[in-house]
Amino acid sequence: MLELVFPIGLAAIKLIASTFVVERIQVRVEYESVNRILRSFTAQIVKSLVNIVLLVAAVYGSGRFLSRRMSILFICSVYMASVIEGVARLLRAMPDIVSLLFTHRGNPRSYLRERIRRDVYTRLAYNEARSSLVKRLFKRLLLHSNEQIALEVAQKAVSSVWSRVIGRFVATVTALTVYIVLFRLIVAPYLVTGHTHLRSGRHCSTRLPSPLIISSGPPSSSTSTLSGSSCSNKWHAAYPRRYPRSGN
Repeated sequence: MLELVFPIGLAAIKLIASTFVVERIQVRVEYESVNRILRSFTAQIVKSLVNIVLLVAAVYGSGRFLSRRMSILFICSVYMASVIEGVARLLRAMPDIVSLLFTHRGNPRSYLRERIRRDVYTRLAYNEARSSLVKRLFKRLLLHSNEQIALEVAQKAVSSVWSRVIGRFVATVTALTVYIVLFRLIVAPYLVTGHTHLRSGRHCSTRLPSPLIISSGPPSSSTSTLSGSSCSNKWHAAYPRRYPRSGN
């Protein structure tokens, strides 16, 4: 009977101590996880709004302060910078997207649970590596392993964290979908091509006369003159104050 007192008492102490540690870690992990996720969602929405404001300002404001060529260059530069920034964001998030879609089969709660477990385990292992030998022996004797503590914290914290971020998660996904589908694929190309007239090379290029037309005189340049005049008229119509028509 006495042989069972020490193992049973040690197991009970280990269970109580581990439960206390898990609860303390859970409170801190929930607070930090919610704040980190909300900041990430807010940053994505703010970046999208900044891209929209910069492109609209470049399209409608650059023509009143810059020359025609510099305005076209500025608009195209802003547009390409926003495209590159969006591609960079996508590449940075690609590991998480792949993990969510394939490893966790599109289940955000499963992905969040694994992320919390990994973060808690990394922090516990880091703190254990920096602690002294006596503390490590005491921890191994009276507490569960780092893997088990991290798993318990993740299982208990995921429900609370998910319930507090689900609304912002849906709003962010909806906003990013509208931004990509509506603005990035439809509105932005329309604004750029509509104000720079760079849809294709034939709009403002010099056209040579057809070789089938036989003429005794020199080749006519009316085609190129009309083409350049058409593009110039469109640009002056967009910015009548900054670019007054010459020849009046």
